[in-house]
Amino acid sequence: MKDKKKKILAAICFLFTLLGVIAVASAIFVNHYYNEPTFEQIIFQITSPMDGMSSSYVLQVLFHCLFIPLVLVGGLSVAIGILIKREIWKNAFRFWGMPLLALIVLIGGFWYAVDQLGVVEYIRYQSEESYVIEENFVDPNSIAITFPEKKKNLIYVFLESMETTYQSKEKGGAFDFNCIPELTKLAEENVSFSAVDGGGYRPCYGTGWTIASMVCQTSGLPFLIPVEANSMGLYERFMPAVTSIGEILEENGYRNVFMSGASAGFGGTSNWFTQHGNYEICDYDWAIAEGKIPEDYYVFWGMEDAKLFAFAKEKLLQLAEEEQPFNLTMATMDTHFEDGYVCDLCRDEFGKNQYANVMACSSRQLAEFVEWVQAQEFGKDTMIVLVGDHLTMDSDFCNGVPEGYCRCAYDVFINPSVLPAIEGNRSCTTLDLMATTLGGLGATIEGNRVGLGVNLFSEEETLLEKMGSSLPPLDAELAKKSSFYQERFLYSED
Repeated sequence: MKDKKKKILAAICFLFTLLGVIAVASAIFVNHYYNEPTFEQIIFQITSPMDGMSSSYVLQVLFHCLFIPLVLVGGLSVAIGILIKREIWKNAFRFWGMPLLALIVLIGGFWYAVDQLGVVEYIRYQSEESYVIEENFVDPNSIAITFPEKKKNLIYVFLESMETTYQSKEKGGAFDFNCIPELTKLAEENVSFSAVDGGGYRPCYGTGWTIASMVCQTSGLPFLIPVEANSMGLYERFMPAVTSIGEILEENGYRNVFMSGASAGFGGTSNWFTQHGNYEICDYDWAIAEGKIPEDYYVFWGMEDAKLFAFAKEKLLQLAEEEQPFNLTMATMDTHFEDGYVCDLCRDEFGKNQYANVMACSSRQLAEFVEWVQAQEFGKDTMIVLVGDHLTMDSDFCNGVPEGYCRCAYDVFINPSVLPAIEGNRSCTTLDLMATTLGGLGATIEGNRVGLGVNLFSEEETLLEKMGSSLPPLDAELAKKSSFYQERFLYSED
C-alpha cells in the first residue's frame, strides 16, 4: 500500500510538472511564432475550424508544446528515480518537498503563460465599456450606395503579410534593400494611400490575422471575439447581421468569386464569403476536385501562389465572357510566416534571407499578374486592388526596423474610376478599405462612410484621423468591450 501511494504521488508530481512546463513552452512558442499576438487571436486559433491547417504547423505545435516538455520532464523524472533507487538522494525533501515543488512549477507555469499571452490585459480591457463602435458605425443598409450604369469589374487581392516596410529607405521603407521593387513601382504609378514613410494604411486592433483582416476589409468592422462566444455557432452562422461589400456587389449585379491556394475551410473563411455575397469558392480543395492538381499534391498550406495565379487567369477569362460584372477576390499564401515558401520561381537574391527572397518572388508574380490583366480586353474596365492583410508575424524579419518607424501594410488601387481628393498618404486603417473599394469602383456613397470606415477617395476624415492619427488610442478603444458590437453583430440573427 505504501509503494502504491508513492507511485500515485510520483504520478501527480510528474503531471503537475509536465502541465507547468507545457504552459511555459506554449506561451514561448505562441509569442515567437505569431510575434506576440493579441489574446483574441489566440482564442480564434483555438476555437476556429481547423480545416486545411498546414501539416508543418501542426508538427511544430506538437514538437514545441508537447514533445519538448515531455522529453524534459520525462528525463528529469528518470534522473530523480535513479537517484532515489540507488539511495544517492536520501534526505526527506524527496518525500514532502517534491509535491510542493511540482505544485509551484504548475502554478508558476500557468501564471507565466497568463502574463505572456496578455490574458490579464485582455480581462482589464473587457472590464471597460467602449462606445466608439456604436457612435461611429454607419449601417450600409441605411444609406444610399449608387453604382454607375456601366459597372467596373473588381480584382481584389489579399496579400499575405505584405508591408511597405520591406521597401528600401529611399523609397520610404525600413530596409537597406528593396525586396518588393515591382510593388513599389505599382504604388508609385497608381493610387496608394501608404506609399511613403510617415503614414498610411495601418492594421488596427481586431484585424491582425488573415480572416480578421478579411472580415474587416470587406465589412468595415473589426473582428472581435469575446471569450464566452460559442465558437462553432459563430463560424457556422458567421456574423449574419453584418452587411459586407460582397452582398452590396451581389445586389448590384456582380458575380463574386473567392480564390485561395489554401483550403478556405480554415478559420471559417468559406463560411464568411459564401454567407456574405454568395461567393463561388475556388480553393485548394476545389483545385483537387476539378483535377487541376493531383489528389496527393500539398505544399506549404496547400498549393503555391504560382498555381493560384494561373488558375485565376483561367477564371478571369471565363468571367469576362459572361454578361455581368465580376468581383474576383484572391488570397496569396507564399509569404506566410515563418520565412515563407520557396517555389520554383524564387531566386537567390538575398542569400540566406529566405523571407526576403520569397517577398521578392511574390512581388514579381503580382506585377506579372497585373500586367496580364491590363493586357486583356476586360482590363480597361477592371479595378485591381492589392492590399496587405496585416503586418508580418515573422519572428525576426523586421527586427532591424528602427524604433518609432511607422510600419504600414501595402495598398495600391489600379485603374480606379476616380482620383483621391487628397493627394499622398492618409492616416487610415483596415476599417477604411471597404468604403474605399466601393468609391474606387465609382459608387456614390451617401456621407462617404460605411461601417467604421471612410472612402479615402473623398475628403471625409477617417476614424484614425479623428483620434489624432495615433493608432494606440484607437486600438485601446477597440480592445474594450462593446455591448453594441456583440449584440448587434455576433449574436443577432437579423
